[in-house]
Amino acid sequence: MKRRFLFTLGILMLCVPALEGQSQKTICDAAVKEKNEASMARLFGMTAEQFEKSGLCKLSDSEYANLIAWTLKRGPSRESIDPHPAKRIYVEIMFEEGTPNEVKTTYLRALKPYKDVEVVAKSQADLQIAVQAYPMKTAAGRVAALLVASKTFRTWKVADFGGYKTMTEELAPEAIGHAPPEELAALIADQVAMIDSKVFDSLRKQYPYVEAAKEAAKPRP
Repeated sequence: MKRRFLFTLGILMLCVPALEGQSQKTICDAAVKEKNEASMARLFGMTAEQFEKSGLCKLSDSEYANLIAWTLKRGPSRESIDPHPAKRIYVEIMFEEGTPNEVKTTYLRALKPYKDVEVVAKSQADLQIAVQAYPMKTAAGRVAALLVASKTFRTWKVADFGGYKTMTEELAPEAIGHAPPEELAALIADQVAMIDSKVFDSLRKQYPYVEAAKEAAKPRP
């Protein structure tokens, strides 16, 4: 993972000057609309069309990022707490050495809207998410963007002649992206939404009570 991460970092470092003067786009522009649809559905329970009808499509990328950050910080309302939740998905979050605290905090907040997902220690986890982040700085030393990579996998032990050996299975393609610091929450929310669609949903289908699990995973108004 580190080799691919550093290769991507090397390419993106060449683009740092371009990050300085990129033009403001609204969240429903064709170039970014598809990227934002997952967070619109998960965090706000709305489609892109509903966002447009409500006038929220006028938000710029940075304004939408601030809205996501506020929503994640606020957390679920009391009305959304289910006293009898369906089976939970237990996840271990592995932050690589050097990951900024801001990224750690934002990542954990991004998981909160997923009611059936719980962050636990390795011994209790169904799967692991390895997170690595690196600040991309300008020549003057200012942080222009943060590069974040998320890799989802699971490990288990099998008997071997020498005792046990650890097996690893990758559960989803590695998600790598970058964003200015003020849009970090939106970037991480998109990565978590991708993991939800490719991994969490697959686990939900294995539940004894599938319909109950699906209902528990739906965003509350």
